[in-house]
Amino acid sequence: MIPSYGPSHAKIMLVMDSPLSGQIASQDFMGGYVGSYIAKLFKHVEGGHGALYKSFLTREPIPNKTRSPLQYIHETGIDHSKYLIAEINDLQPNVIFTSGEATLQYFTGLTEVKKYRGSILPLSGLTKPKLKCKTTKVVPLIPFEDLRKDIRQWYVMRSDITKGWKYRDDPSPFKENAHLWICRSAKALKNYLDRNRSPEYLATDIEMWNNYIDCVSLCADGYEGVSIPLLGDLTMTSLELAIIYQQLAEYLGSGVPIINQNVRFDEWHYRKYGFVLGNVVGDTMILGATIYPELPKGLGFYNSLYTTLTYYKDEGKEVHPLSNKKDNRYIYNAKDAVAAHQCFTGMRDDAKELGVWEFYNKGPRQFYFTYRGIERNGVRFSETARNALREKYTSIFDSYSLQYTDLVGKPINVNSPLQIKRLLYEDLELPEQTESVVRPSGERYTKYKTDEETLEYLALNHCEDDDDTKGILYLVIYLRKLKRILKYFDLLVHPDGRVRTRYKESGTESGRTSTTFSEDVFYHAISETRFERKRMGIALQTVPKHGFRLLDGNIIGEDLRTMFVPDMGYTFGEADFKQMEARIVTICCQDWETLGRFGKIPKWNDRENELRSKFTREYPKDALASKADIHV
Repeated sequence: MIPSYGPSHAKIMLVMDSPLSGQIASQDFMGGYVGSYIAKLFKHVEGGHGALYKSFLTREPIPNKTRSPLQYIHETGIDHSKYLIAEINDLQPNVIFTSGEATLQYFTGLTEVKKYRGSILPLSGLTKPKLKCKTTKVVPLIPFEDLRKDIRQWYVMRSDITKGWKYRDDPSPFKENAHLWICRSAKALKNYLDRNRSPEYLATDIEMWNNYIDCVSLCADGYEGVSIPLLGDLTMTSLELAIIYQQLAEYLGSGVPIINQNVRFDEWHYRKYGFVLGNVVGDTMILGATIYPELPKGLGFYNSLYTTLTYYKDEGKEVHPLSNKKDNRYIYNAKDAVAAHQCFTGMRDDAKELGVWEFYNKGPRQFYFTYRGIERNGVRFSETARNALREKYTSIFDSYSLQYTDLVGKPINVNSPLQIKRLLYEDLELPEQTESVVRPSGERYTKYKTDEETLEYLALNHCEDDDDTKGILYLVIYLRKLKRILKYFDLLVHPDGRVRTRYKESGTESGRTSTTFSEDVFYHAISETRFERKRMGIALQTVPKHGFRLLDGNIIGEDLRTMFVPDMGYTFGEADFKQMEARIVTICCQDWETLGRFGKIPKWNDRENELRSKFTREYPKDALASKADIHV
């Protein structure tokens, strides 16, 4: 058995689920890659890993992908927790870092370490009676083996270690830095607003139920969070509710500086209710993406980095506003505002330290106002163009469908993986193309590949002398592309005849803007008692600009954007720059020599112009590279 070790006076412990292969081979806790990881991860804290007492929950290995590690330990008789409990009672540590699902569940009764990592957790009711020190705090860490899969987790784990290390010499019970309450009267709201008339900034958050705001939360100091129910069983008169609406509207529109997580989402729905956010000054999602563009951008993640609030995103969001647990939803709502306020404060300090605060205020923060205007205005839509295009592509789809049916003898749903699998590997008897896939449960299974790349591979490599089979495969590809095109004609246009999209400034890791459907929804009556909710608008970036090229050289879908038309007196313009990303990279690298070459692009010589003209005549639909594309 691999021994535990560490200073006898240690006030902080590291407990792993079980030893890994390198530790087993060396019979040393610091053996294998785990030892070097621990040394590097704890290097920045006082005392380093030498101040840690290191141990295991079980001294026997747990197989990879075990669905319930703690249950496996109990069922297989390798439960060594009694030795661990004895060690803990000898040391009486103030903090225990857990590494793995089994240790998290054993000490706290919780599961899903990826959610709770970085939280400061109390001992569970089952474990606490076994320990002398009842106030020991548990800080879950991502398992060391997961660090090898994603280098970004290094920063996250170092942050979690720093947070937990602050409590090494603190024997007091952990208490969250927040005061949360529910406002149930106009008088209580007035008292709160009077106390917070001039905050440095205000965090606000809304919760939606069936596209209606059911509660609003406010936090002006990073500590006190209040949730204001607006729908449901409110136990107040309509007059008092109207007064609350009036007070809230006046306060939000008074010019008080407002921040939030994904503030444009809230602002969109606030505006539908008549609330105006008069002075938006920040967005934790955008500021976080400016500081750490490669990391997740949800408030739950930022909360784990910048606050001491325990992970709470599963506590009340899905609770029905009319249920007897609705107060859980309101407290969840209040905690969102407190978390956003605390996160923004920490992010602002980090942004200033990293030198990106000024950039954020001049660049990404201003996107809010630009995209808000675009979203509100929308794009004019031509029903005439849509009808003509739908007729055109429906006719093409029907034509290809008939060709397929003539070849195969029966129709097919080209978007059904099961039907395509049967066609490829049973009817056409083509070589099976498979891949190994892991389910969320950890179970691995073999999946038959039916994607477009697989179809093209089979057509090019296994149908050399079989034109019918090759034709069938390409017809499936064509029909899939046409199905994709036909879906664009189902978009829901707003009543004013315009299409709206929602912009996501931090939608990509690279910093590019992405789009999605509008926040507005349309309720379609299926029957007298059932309704179907459909999202309006479209993700504009998904509408193809150049269409899809078919094997015969024809292009389909290149005219889809003709459905979107400029307003009278306006025209669409396209702003694009040659090698913009490359130029930015050379500036960031201070490679002035390469940057200078962008401005010295030579012209095509006579021979090159002759060859280009010949190629263009022979292949009119193929685009040629510019001189700049091949010069730098």
